[in-house]
Amino acid sequence: MPIVYRRPTQTIDPLYSESEPSSLQWDQVTDRYAALCGNSDGNANDEMTFSSLAEMLSRRVCSRYNKNVIFAMFGEPGSGKSMAALSLAESCAKWIARFRGGKPEDYFTLDNVAVIHPIMLQDMVKRMQSHNIYILDDAGAAYDARNYMKQDNKALGYVLQTFRTLNSILIVTGVDGAMLDVNLHRTARYYAEVSESHHDLGYTDVKVFRALRKYRQKAVHYRYLNQNRTQIIRYRAYLPSKDLIEPYEALRKEQALLIQTMEDQAEKKKQEDLKKQQEAREQEKIRKQEELKEKEELRRQEKIRKQEELKEAAKRKKELKKREGIYLTCPVCGYGWYYKGNRRKYATCPDCTSNVPIQSRPNTDRTIDTQTPHTTTKASTSC
Repeated sequence: MPIVYRRPTQTIDPLYSESEPSSLQWDQVTDRYAALCGNSDGNANDEMTFSSLAEMLSRRVCSRYNKNVIFAMFGEPGSGKSMAALSLAESCAKWIARFRGGKPEDYFTLDNVAVIHPIMLQDMVKRMQSHNIYILDDAGAAYDARNYMKQDNKALGYVLQTFRTLNSILIVTGVDGAMLDVNLHRTARYYAEVSESHHDLGYTDVKVFRALRKYRQKAVHYRYLNQNRTQIIRYRAYLPSKDLIEPYEALRKEQALLIQTMEDQAEKKKQEDLKKQQEAREQEKIRKQEELKEKEELRRQEKIRKQEELKEAAKRKKELKKREGIYLTCPVCGYGWYYKGNRRKYATCPDCTSNVPIQSRPNTDRTIDTQTPHTTTKASTSC
C-alpha cells in the first residue's frame, strides 16, 4: 500500500523503483535489516521515512525487538477489503524477503489465508511459521462476538495472544468490528477502514489508524499515522497479482459453499438433537412414572404386610389368652390357677369357692413359661 498524502500519489510499488543489490552484495551483508536501516545497530534514524505501509509493517516484524503486527481492516461487503488485504500481504512478503532473504513465496501464499471457515484457522494455527503473513478474511461470519465461548473463538484468542513470538503479520478483515470478538480489538495495533473504492481504476483507498489503548479509561483512541509531521489520511491499495486473485476467488467460492453446507448440516443436526432431547425427556418421564408406580406398589405391599402382621399378632395373642387364661391366686387359701372364664371382676376359687378379684386382662396376661409352676397349697383354716 503506497502512501497517499494530500499531494499527488506516489509510485505503486517502491520495490521496483529502487535499485536491487546484487546477490554478491547481499552475501557480503550479515544483517540485511541493519543494512537497509542504514546503521550497524539495525535501527533507523529518529525520523525514519517509509515508502509504503508494507515497508513499515515489515520493518517492525523484522526488527530485533521481537515484534508482531495485528492489522484489522473493515469495510462494507464488496468494498475491496479482501483484495486490499491480499495486496498488503503480497507487498509485505516482498519486503520481508528483501530483509531476511529468500523468496516472497516463503513468507506468503494462499495457504496462509483462512476464508470464513473456522477450520481453516485451526489448520493454519498448526502450521504457523516465523515472519509469515497470515490473513483471516471475513472473520465476522465465523468469529461472532455473541459466540465468544465457542471453540473457534478460543482458537482465535489463542492466536492473538501467542502471535508475538512468531514475529508475523496477521491481517483480519470483516464487515464491522462490533461483530468480532473483543480480544481482536484489545490486541490489534492498526485499525483500517475502506474509504473509497475505485474498482474501475483498479485500486482502493484505505484509512489506517494507530489504535492507542487507554488502560485506565478502558478506551481505545484511533489516530492517523503520520510521517515527517505530515498526517497520512489515505493509503492506496492496488490489485494483487493474478496468481493470487484467481485462486483466491476459487477458494472463497469453495469456502462459501462449504459454509452453506455446514449451516444446513448444523440445522439438520440441531433438529436431530432436539428430537433426541424430546425422546430422552419422554423416556425420562416414562421412567419416573414407572418408578412412582413401583414405589406405590411397594408402599401398598408394605401396608398389606403390616396389616397381616398385626392381624397375625392379634390372632396369636387371642389364641394365647384362650389357651392359657389369666393366672390368679386365691387370697384365702393360696390356691393358684389359670382362669379361662369370661368374668371381668371376680372369679370363684376352685379350692375354697372364695371370690378372687380378676386383674385387668391386657396387663395381667402371662405365659406359661414365665410363670411359676402350677402348685396347689392349702392353708390351714379353722371353721
